[in-house]
This record gives sequence, structure tokens and C-alpha cells, in this order.
Amino acid sequence: MPAEDRKYNHRGAKHAKSVEALVRRDTKAMMELALCDHTPPEMLVILSQAPENDIRAAVAGNPSTPSAVDRSLANDEDPTVRAALATRLAALLPDMHTAEQQKFAARATRILTSLAHDTDIAVRRILSEEICRLDGIPKDLVKKLAQDVDDLVAVPVCQYSPLLDDDDLISLVASRGTGLALAAIARREGLGADVSAILVDTGDIDAIGALLDNKSAQIRENTLDLIVGQADGVTSWHEPLCARPEITSSLAMKLAEFVATSLVEQLAARQDLDDETTARLSRQVGEALARNPAPKPRDDTMVDVPSETDIRTAIEARREAQLIRLIAARANVGSNVIRRILATRTPKPIVALAWKSGLTMRTAEMLQRYPGFVPDKRVISCGDDELFPMTETDMEWQLATYGMGGQDGGTAPDIEDGSLKS
Repeated sequence: MPAEDRKYNHRGAKHAKSVEALVRRDTKAMMELALCDHTPPEMLVILSQAPENDIRAAVAGNPSTPSAVDRSLANDEDPTVRAALATRLAALLPDMHTAEQQKFAARATRILTSLAHDTDIAVRRILSEEICRLDGIPKDLVKKLAQDVDDLVAVPVCQYSPLLDDDDLISLVASRGTGLALAAIARREGLGADVSAILVDTGDIDAIGALLDNKSAQIRENTLDLIVGQADGVTSWHEPLCARPEITSSLAMKLAEFVATSLVEQLAARQDLDDETTARLSRQVGEALARNPAPKPRDDTMVDVPSETDIRTAIEARREAQLIRLIAARANVGSNVIRRILATRTPKPIVALAWKSGLTMRTAEMLQRYPGFVPDKRVISCGDDELFPMTETDMEWQLATYGMGGQDGGTAPDIEDGSLKS
């Protein structure tokens, strides 16, 4: 038999098996078809009507799914289907260049815009994460997500969208008042001085802290003066304030009135202050060290870090309050931050928290299930290699959303009793 005939017969046999799987309602075979990007479009159309949610979700995420069924998938009753559709359409948009592709892009954009109004928060969050860096989409779509009542929907576009200009950002700051979205705006690359000023006017501690940490942000001297005036009781601002390149000699002297001696020493070592200020700062450091010599280290002051076994034991015993205290101690962050992350019921930030805490991916999977209560189908599972499946950049971003840094550490622990708050 000629090679072409054998190839044709093979395709025919494969097609017949696919049809047979549909007729017999073989769900395993149907799922394989729904996931395969070589499945014929007409079969994907049929599978898009399958009663099984996971099969429809697989079709929604399949790049070969014909656009004719996108609208019905966008109206699917199951949010995982709609979320999978949002992920696929957003991923396709950057490569739409030809006239025919532009027609598809217009249809896809209309569907994404409808998903921005989705009643399920998880769908809107995923949509925001997928489009936050795109520039070929309607600005109204980005603004809708940036104005979302849920902070975790707004955060990705507020921090990364290239479509938001300074006027948009100022308007967003004024309308949101406080919250995670303000800190996200404060972390934007190349943030303008006008936006920095309006952020400081809110008095939001986390947002101002993020602004000070943002080395690319422009901050005027008078804006820094306002921050210094409020900084005495906010120790988390002290170190980034002293490191800002805009600090003048007069601001350095104001800071020296209340920051730690080690930071005054850093100010004295700067090369951009006048000689008189540098001399006064150096003299202050010397006097402080003479009054309070550094104590000798004592072994009994060392604090034991909870072990991973301690954390797994608390998970297995369902001791929520103890578990939060243990993770807070390992991660060196406040227990209120741990509660906020766990209360999201979202896998990525919980995995990032485990990574931050120096735990294994196996424990990260356990944390997602309890006390994270992430639905089984959304849990990020531990593979055979037990490596974290997310990149360090992604995990650092997830943590920054909650005001935490990467594995370098964060806010001092705030160990307390309590239970998860939604």
C-alpha cells in the first residue's frame, strides 16, 4: 500500500476512534481530545457542550478551539470554563497582525470585555493577570479591571498596564482611597512625581512603603518632606527613606532625630550631603555609640525557627491559629499577612508563601488544602521532583501584592492568636 494511502487510513482510523469515544461517552478519551490541539474543530465544538465541567474547560483553553463557540463558552455556568477561555484569548491577542487575525482579535476583545464584568471574582482576577502587560487592547477594559471592587483583581493592571497614564493613576488613587491597589500603583516602573505625591496624600502606610522601595519612582523633595514628617512611628519606612537619592542635607538631619543609629551612620557615609551635615551626623553616631556600646551576643537570646515538621504536624492536626503563628515566625512577617494570603483561597500566593517560608513544595500543596481551602481542581500539585513549578519572579510578585518581599525577609513578625478572616 502506498505511503499516502497508509497515512490516510491512519487518520481515518484515528478519526473513527474519536467519534467512537464521543458516542460511547468515554470521558477519559473525551478529555484527551479536548486537550489535544490536533483535534478536529468540529469535535471540539461537540465537546464544548459536554456535561463535564473539566472537559468544557479543556476545550475553552485549547488554542485550536474554533472562535464560533467562544461566546457560548463565555456564558458557561462554570467559572473555571470562563477563566480558561480568558487565559486562551488573552494569550492569542499579541500575535494578531493580519487583517483576518484582526477580525478575530476584535471578537476576542469583546468577549474579554464581557468577562471583565463576570460575577465570579476568580475569573476577573485571572483576566487581569493575563492582560496586565498587553498594550493592544481597549483602555476601557483595563480601566474597568483597575476600578474593580476586589483589590486582587485591580492589582495586576494597576501595577503593570502600559495603557494607564498619570491622569488615570491619579484618578484611581483618588477613587480607591486605600488598599492593595495603591501599593501596586506605587510599585509601577518609572512612576511620575505627581502620582507619587497623590499617593503620599492618602497616608496609606503600605503604599508609601512600596513607593519608597521603588527605586525608579520620582519623588519630589517636598513630597519626601511630608513622608519624613509622618515617619517617626513607622519604622518600616526608615531604611528606604534613608536610601532615597533625593534626600537633602536638611532632610537627613530630620531623619537623624528618630531613626536607628545604624541608619544615621549610613546617612553620614553618603557622598551627596554637604560637609557640615556629614560631620554633624558622624558626631551623632559617635556619641550614640559611646552612650550605648553594642552588647555582646548571647546564645540564650537566639530564637528557634519552627521546623517544617512542626508546620506539617499543625496542618494534620488542623490547628489553624498555631499554624499561622508558626508560618509567621518562619517567614518573618506579621500573622495578619499570613491570614490575608490564606483567606484568598488562591493557589499561587499560598505556594509563594511556602517558598518564602523556606518550606518544600510538598508542604506548599498541603497548605493549599488546609487552611487554604483551595478547590481540588485548582491546587498546584507537587511533582515527582518536588520543585516549585512557579518562577522566583512570579513568586516574588505574588508576595509583593501583599506587601511582602522575596526570600530576603520582610516585616517583623507579629505573632498572635486568631483564626482566618475572609
